[in-house]
Amino acid sequence: MDLIPKLKLRLNKRRMLRDYRTSYVQDGDSGLCRAVYEDFVLGKAVVSIQGDELYLHDIVVHPLFRQQGIGSILIERVINQFLGSDVRCFKGKVEDKSVLTFYSKLGFTFDENGMIYRSLEDNSVEQFVKFEDFNLFTLSMKPDDYFSEQLACDALNLWLSENKALNIKIINIETEEDKSSSSIMRMGRSFQGIRVWYTTGEQVQS
Repeated sequence: MDLIPKLKLRLNKRRMLRDYRTSYVQDGDSGLCRAVYEDFVLGKAVVSIQGDELYLHDIVVHPLFRQQGIGSILIERVINQFLGSDVRCFKGKVEDKSVLTFYSKLGFTFDENGMIYRSLEDNSVEQFVKFEDFNLFTLSMKPDDYFSEQLACDALNLWLSENKALNIKIINIETEEDKSSSSIMRMGRSFQGIRVWYTTGEQVQS
């Protein structure tokens, strides 16, 4: 029976929701975004690149972790992945009309056939991140070799340690040079270093 594993999940639910991480893996034209705690998958979104469009094939969240914002985080993680890329539109087909409100809150529009659309042009993703009240931490250091990458990781870990009372949940981390036109327009130069999107929970009283 799977009663014991289910019980363990329920007992660890709060910790898992607090400490899970998101990842995105691209394999050819297909992409998989997952919300993972250790080796347990809380949710996933499956997409594919079709020309200059990104198509959402499926998004699934474990029943025990629904209504906790994981679906929104997955969509946001995918959108951030394509910031400054050649992808101009994020779309998909919705069979269940009851979830259209979910996508509307994430900036999607939809038509009478259940197709959903969201523009990814230029600054739209960064504006969306700000609209969702995400915070941004930037460490300006070019990770051009192992040594500088290690320094950047140490600095990031120090920042996390110094701000642990904020209950930080990291949404997305960029560690590569961003030479996109939108980045240059925003900053006047290409970005080099580490950029972290994150949210904060309630401050823990010591």
